[in-house]
Amino acid sequence: MKGNFQSPMEEKLKEGIMVLDSGCGPATWSLDMAEMYPQSTFYGVDVYPVFPNEVKPQNCHFQACNVAEKLPFPDNHFDFIHQRLLIFGLTRADWRNAIKELVRVLKPGGYLEILECDIEFENEGPMQHRVMSAIFQAFVKKDMSPSVSRELGPEYLEPIEQLQDIKDKVVSFPMNHGGKLGSLFWDDFRHACEALHAWVMKEDVEFEDLEVYKQFLGECAQECSEYKTNMPWHCYSCQKKPESA
Repeated sequence: MKGNFQSPMEEKLKEGIMVLDSGCGPATWSLDMAEMYPQSTFYGVDVYPVFPNEVKPQNCHFQACNVAEKLPFPDNHFDFIHQRLLIFGLTRADWRNAIKELVRVLKPGGYLEILECDIEFENEGPMQHRVMSAIFQAFVKKDMSPSVSRELGPEYLEPIEQLQDIKDKVVSFPMNHGGKLGSLFWDDFRHACEALHAWVMKEDVEFEDLEVYKQFLGECAQECSEYKTNMPWHCYSCQKKPESA
């Protein structure tokens, strides 16, 4: 994405602001940003406490909580909120609750940024399509949205009257082609697919055996290289209207 964020927050981050990393996971983004902007304070939250508890910068704090329920922060608390890759963790109702909570804790004039992948690929081959079809079906059964990356703007952000200047930057990530980036991204994607094996095997019985499934993913890697398959990512950036607006 050519940077850790797209919102116009560079100068404010250097001066020192309050930042929330929603769904921070192992806190890679928070830790990186805390080192880059030592004057700012970063809070990471995630439903699973996989973030570091002891070895961390002094301007980094972490807490286990569910963004789709209630964030343990007061209204109008953060200058900048970042969230990425919760497509596999939130239902449609969760998304609405989460965004409502993020807007609540965002200060007037502050920026909200959400980065999500689109699992409807560009130049997708038949083998990869088979895997993704199973994942799509599992999403629907769980009331989750496989196309949430495209829906975030028109269905979740634009209807909120408190938000303005909504931008959607789309970048296509190479899947096992285009050099080191494509190889690294495919490795990440393969690990995600393996983690979703329990979902996939319920939709495609031929994938019940994990080793068979892993072998199939290996063949998908070659197909993605041949087809030049890409995964689009959407980065939404928007501002909470200032109080005078």
